[in-house]
Amino acid sequence: YYSEAIELLLQSDKILDGLPPPYSVKHAYFKVLVQSGLGKIYERNGEKRKSVEAFQSVVQMSESIGMRSRMSWHYLNLGNAYLALDELQPAEEFFRKALEYNDDLSKQARASAAANLGYCKQLTEDYEAALNLYDEAALHFREIDQKDYYNLSIIESRKGNLYFKQEGYEMALQHYLSALSMAKSID
Repeated sequence: YYSEAIELLLQSDKILDGLPPPYSVKHAYFKVLVQSGLGKIYERNGEKRKSVEAFQSVVQMSESIGMRSRMSWHYLNLGNAYLALDELQPAEEFFRKALEYNDDLSKQARASAAANLGYCKQLTEDYEAALNLYDEAALHFREIDQKDYYNLSIIESRKGNLYFKQEGYEMALQHYLSALSMAKSID
């Protein structure tokens, strides 16, 4: 199905490119939708570099025309694409942008950006920053849905890994058990 979806999105992009100028905001909006769709499909298809390129296009188009309503999501998607390539510096940059962007009120995007920025910090062994970001993410996830056990279990598991790496085995075990309990509650 992915190849069909890619083909249809590329056809849509070609049609949009063939429209005569001047381009409207609606035109740009549809271009952003097409590129976002391509980015997600490339991500799921394991085409990581193409995913980055599609999400870069989304961010550039959105920034250039001042399309603010979903910028936190666009930054988050681009950060995730860079993280999939193990390119931590640009991943951190875009997660930070998602957190700091004020015109997009999406708590979900901010919570995910905080969690993923925390993961980047954990990978670079900045454990204190990672824990603070995990706590921030958990707070946001709980504000959205007190029983978001999926995301909260991931955070608990990452905290367990963090403490385990530092030989804080008792704390690691507590976080692993918390993660397991949450995961079991959602099967």
